[in-house]
Order: sequence, then structure tokens, then C-alpha cells
Amino acid sequence: MHARTIEFTLPIVSFSEDTTYLVLKYENKAESHKKVYETLFRLGVETLELLLETRGKHAKALLLVRLPPTLDEKLLEDKIGGLESVEEVMVGGERLGGATFPPLGIQWKVADPLTASIWTHLFISMITRGLIEAAGESYYVFWYHAGFYAGRLAAKNLSSMFRISDPVELLKAALTFVGRMGWLEQWNLVEFDPRQGNLMISVKNSQEARQQRSEKPVCYLTAGLLAGLASEASGKEIHVKELRCQARGDPDCLFASIQYYKSGDELA
Repeated sequence: MHARTIEFTLPIVSFSEDTTYLVLKYENKAESHKKVYETLFRLGVETLELLLETRGKHAKALLLVRLPPTLDEKLLEDKIGGLESVEEVMVGGERLGGATFPPLGIQWKVADPLTASIWTHLFISMITRGLIEAAGESYYVFWYHAGFYAGRLAAKNLSSMFRISDPVELLKAALTFVGRMGWLEQWNLVEFDPRQGNLMISVKNSQEARQQRSEKPVCYLTAGLLAGLASEASGKEIHVKELRCQARGDPDCLFASIQYYKSGDELA
């Protein structure tokens, strides 16, 4: 894949008032990259889209971000601008209703333009139903293993980026990341023993359960995702089963590793 220069003038359109953009120029060093993105993560800033240019002594980044309720644009600019490696920072733009129009014309040398894709709850439900119709029972196996692969990769990237070596802390960081990406609303790590592979996680309002009503658990992608995160964190292959599911009226979606159930058993 050949790098090419693309020239464009934004606007970037936001979908809520907590969405804005962040433009950065900082030292093109591994430690500088780490400090910038680690700070964003710790502030609870969710990166929706990123364009990154790294040439010579400087790195330039254009991020579309979503801010947590405790953070406004001015505070974000102060926090990021206070980092030793950051030379320039700009946050926000002219707002018209729910849209943000940053007055920027920028040239970026990138392999391909990076884009963000937004999957609504309804869209996920429609895709799920289509896959079930096309693949039948095989759908559940495919969807679980897709989540498992994505979970392992996400945890591996987080571990490398933030150098988290403790398995429990890595799993918590990964769960926080998944939550901020909008895949689930709440999570509670009931138990995680990396050495034994014991795992139990309670989740509320997962994407899969929100728009469905079913007589049996439906969160196979979420189950695979949680299993992949725990597997990468522990260094063991951990697989989980969904024992309770909000789609069938349960108070939460409860996931447990094989140590917590016998074949065919369910928790009330």
C-alpha cells in the first residue's frame, strides 16, 4: 500500500454536544505518543476518529473525540497543552446545533483516509438477525469467535500502549475501553483469577441485548469479546458462557468461565 497525500477541508460533523475535535503537534518520539494518548485515556476522552502524520521531528494528529461530562474543551486543552512534549494544541470550533465545523484546511500524508463507522443499536440488531437467518446456528459460533479475536487484539494493544503488566488491571482497563466505545453501559468484574482462569463479569445494556427480546441469551459477540480480553490479560485461553441475559428479562447479562458452570446448567 503506497502512501499518498490527501488534501481536504473539514467540516467534521458531530452527533452530540460532547463531540469535538483536537489538533496536536508534538515530538515524534515513542514516549511522546505514549504520554499523549495515555493522558487522553485517563481523562476519559473517547477517540472516534484519528488522522496521524509522523514526519521528521514532529507528529501531527487530528482527532475527533467525545468528552466525558466532567471535562470541557478548555480543560482538555489545558491538560494536553501542559504535557512537556506537546508544542501546539487546539480544541473545538464553531458550533451550530449539534454540529462542529473546524475551520481547517490540512494536508496529510497517510496510507489511506481513516474513517469512523457508527453502528446504532437498531443497526446491530438488524445485522444480527440477518446473520442468524443466513447462517442458522453457525452464526453463534462465528460471532463468538469474531468477538474473541477482537478482544485479544484490543487487550494486546492496550497492554503495549500503556505498558500494563498486571492481568487484573489490564482487564479492567480493557473493560473501561470497551464501555467508552459504547458496546456496553456498565460492567462489574465479580471475580477474575488469572492463574486459575476463573472469570465472572456482570454487564448491563450491552449492544446485543438492548434491541432484542429472546427466550435464550443472545450476547455471543460480547461473550467472545470478554473471553478474548481475559485470555490476553491472563495468558491462558479462557472461554465464557452467558448465564443471564437482559434480552430475556434478566436483571443483567452475566458471563462466567467454564469453571463456574456445568454443561446445561443455568443461573436463576
